[in-house]
Amino acid sequence: MAFGTKPHYQIRQIAPRHFFETANQAGVGREVIESVIDELLKGTASAVDSVVSKLPRDFPGQIASSIVTGIKRRLQILENRSPAK
Repeated sequence: MAFGTKPHYQIRQIAPRHFFETANQAGVGREVIESVIDELLKGTASAVDSVVSKLPRDFPGQIASSIVTGIKRRLQILENRSPAK
């Protein structure tokens, strides 16, 4: 999957600005992307909690913790995105 004006293929290299660049290239307004990001921020934490609560008891805790930590880091990056221009 590529985002932005210079394709990035590793998720850790994708920054919020890449979503806006890609949207601009596709003719999608900034307001639409802001709305999508806001929706992600509102719903992701509860979705993650729901999934984690349904994991089998013998699911490796380190794996679950690592995934949850990664998701939370990505959410923080989205929360700290540049203010609307």
